[in-house]
This record gives sequence, C-alpha cells and structure tokens, in this order.
Amino acid sequence: MEQTPDPIKIYGERILRTVCDDVIFPNPDLNKIVLSMFLIMYKSHGVGLAANQIGLPIKVAVINVDPAAKADEQIVLINPKIINSEGEQEAEEGCLSIPGISAPRKRAEKVTVETNDLDGETYTFEAEGLLAIACQHEIDHLNGKLFIDEISSMNKILIQNKLKRLARAVKNQNKENK
Repeated sequence: MEQTPDPIKIYGERILRTVCDDVIFPNPDLNKIVLSMFLIMYKSHGVGLAANQIGLPIKVAVINVDPAAKADEQIVLINPKIINSEGEQEAEEGCLSIPGISAPRKRAEKVTVETNDLDGETYTFEAEGLLAIACQHEIDHLNGKLFIDEISSMNKILIQNKLKRLARAVKNQNKENK
C-alpha cells in the first residue's frame, strides 16, 4: 500500500501526538517517502521534518541543518533512538507544525543516534550543536512529543494564546472538511 504525504500538520492535529510505528524492511515506498519529505521540508524552509508532520505515522525523519548545501548535508533517520547524550545547550527552537511560535528550549549538547539506513542496516552517528538539536527535535516528534512540552512555565504562559488559536483553527478546518 503506497502512502501519500499530506500537507504539514499543524498543532492541534492528533497525529502530532501519536507515537509512530517502526518501519518494517524491506519497504518499497521508503525512497519515495523520504524524497517527498525533503522536498516538503525545503519548500517550507525547515531544517527537519518527521513523517507524522505530514500525516504518516511511521518512524522516519529527514534533517538538513544547512539547506544551502542540499544533498551534501541530508540525514535520514529511520527507527531512530538516542543511545547517549552529553552536556546541555539552550537555543531558540521552532517547528513547522507550530508556525509563528518559538521559545528557548534546553537540549543535550551532543547525542549519539542509532538509526537505520534506507536498506534497513543499523548504524550510529554523533551529532553536536544545531544537528544535535534537530535530531532530538525530530526523534521527539516520532514519539508524539513537541518542543513546547519541555519549555519553561513562563514561556508556556507567553505562547498559550497563540497555541489555542492554532488548535482552534485546526478544529474549524477539520469541521469544514467533514
């Protein structure tokens, strides 16, 4: 069964809170899905995109923290997990599924990620700085978590009205589509 990506899902849509399913290999649709995800991510001016952000509840994410470099810096995460983390950094974080909202968020400075490649082979890599943030952010998505879940209470208060407006817009959109 071929799965076709939807437009980017916005805060308030249930799939963003879904723990995604592992990808089973072999998967003949995987290359097409990954290519679509990169195209959507670049078109949306993002540095990462998780499959559930486009309506696919599978553990696939794409990252490119240097979109100007395009293919040279592309990372594909399939069934990823963080197996080690070190240090701490704080950076302003945003999300394509939560447009117009960003907030300071603490993350590990360095992570070791275990993931599969497109053929199902397992490998690990280390990421630091912005790449570490992106890996943690996308893996959180695949586990049904959003960056706003772990921001300070003060920052949650500051963005709560914007979040309510986004969720209301999604709810109204869903009513119109029924």
